[in-house]
Amino acid sequence: MNPFLSSLLNEEIERANFLKNKIKFPLTYPELTGLANRCLNNFDSQIELLENIRKNEEQYTERSIWRWVRSAHRTIEMTEKYGIPPLYYQTEEIGFLNNLIFKICTEVNLPLQHPSVACLSTDYYYTTAFIDVIFVPLSESGFLLHLADLYHELGHYVSTNKKEDKLKSELESYVKAYETITEYFTDFILKLQHERNPEPIILKSQNFLNNWQKNWIEEFFCDLFATFLLGPAYVWSHHYLVAKNNPNIYSISQFGNQDHPPDNARMKILLFALDCLGFHDEQKKIEKEWQIIKDDWGSPPTDFSFAFPDDLLESVAKIIYSGLTSSQVSVYTKNVFDSDSNTVRKTLNVAWQNFWLSSPSDFRSWESSTIDGLKQNFVNS
Repeated sequence: MNPFLSSLLNEEIERANFLKNKIKFPLTYPELTGLANRCLNNFDSQIELLENIRKNEEQYTERSIWRWVRSAHRTIEMTEKYGIPPLYYQTEEIGFLNNLIFKICTEVNLPLQHPSVACLSTDYYYTTAFIDVIFVPLSESGFLLHLADLYHELGHYVSTNKKEDKLKSELESYVKAYETITEYFTDFILKLQHERNPEPIILKSQNFLNNWQKNWIEEFFCDLFATFLLGPAYVWSHHYLVAKNNPNIYSISQFGNQDHPPDNARMKILLFALDCLGFHDEQKKIEKEWQIIKDDWGSPPTDFSFAFPDDLLESVAKIIYSGLTSSQVSVYTKNVFDSDSNTVRKTLNVAWQNFWLSSPSDFRSWESSTIDGLKQNFVNS
C-alpha cells in the first residue's frame, strides 16, 4: 500500500475513534439512545473494515482499497454531520424535542423505533434517512404552531422504511396510489397523442407524471400521513407557513424537476383528508382562510388543473386513508379527537383553536404555559 493511502486509511480510523469518544454515556436524555447506538454501529463497522484492510492489504488491489476507504469516509462523514451534533450538544431544547417525538410516536402507535430530533436546522424542517434524524430550527422548542410538521417528517421516516413488515398496509397504499397516478397520466397522455396535440403539451404532461412518481407522491404521502395522524392542526400549520412565506401557490415546473408540489395542490389534498376524518367544520374554516391567500394569486394557470385534477387528488387521499386505517397506527378521526384528552395531538389542535379565539398576547401567554406543561406532564412522565 502506498504511504499516502496508508496515511489516509489510518486517519479515517482515528477520526472514527475520535468521534466515538464524543458520545458520552450515560446520555443526558435516554431518548437519544437509539441514535447513539446507530452512530456507534456505523463507526465500529467502518473501523473494523479499515483495520481488516490494513492487516490484510496484500489480499486486495490498491484500487479496491481506495474504493473501500472512500466508502468508509462517506459513512463516517455523514454520521458526524447528522448524528453527532444532537448527541454532543444535548441541550434542554434537544432534550425536550426528543422526549416529545418519543411521546408522539407512542401516541400514534408507530411500529418503528422513534427517530431523533436535532434543533440545529438552518432550513426549516427536514429529515435525513441516513441516520434517522429530524432537523428543526432552534426556536421550535418554544412554540406550538409548527410542531405539527414533526408528523410530516415522520411520514418521510415511514416512507424510507416501507419494506418493514410492520408497515405492510402503508406500503400497499403507497403502491396503489402510485399505480393510480401512473394509470391516470398514462391514459391522459395517450389521449393527447391520439388527438394529435402539439408535442410541447405532451412533453409537459410526461413531465408532470415524472414529478408525481419521483417527488410529488412522496410529499403528498407525508402531508396525508401527518393529517391523518394529527388532524386539522397539520393543515392549519401548512396554511400558516404559506401565509408567512407567500410563495407562488400555483408554481409548476413544466419541463424540469420539482421537489415539492405547489401549495394549492397540497392544500386541496389536505382538505380532502379532513373530509375523510370527519372534520367538516374545520375543513370549511380552513378553506375560507385559504381563499384569502388564493385571492392574492388570482386564477391558477391552465396547466395546474392538468397536473393536479381534483378527482386524482381525492383518490390519492382516500387510498392513503384506507391504508392507514388498516394499519397499526392510530388515525385521528373527529370522534377520536372529541374523546381525547391530555395528549400531544390534542394539545396541538387546541393550540390552533385558541390561536383564532385569543388576542396575540393572550395566545402567547397560553402557549408558553402550555409548553411548560408539555415538558412537565407529557415528556417527563
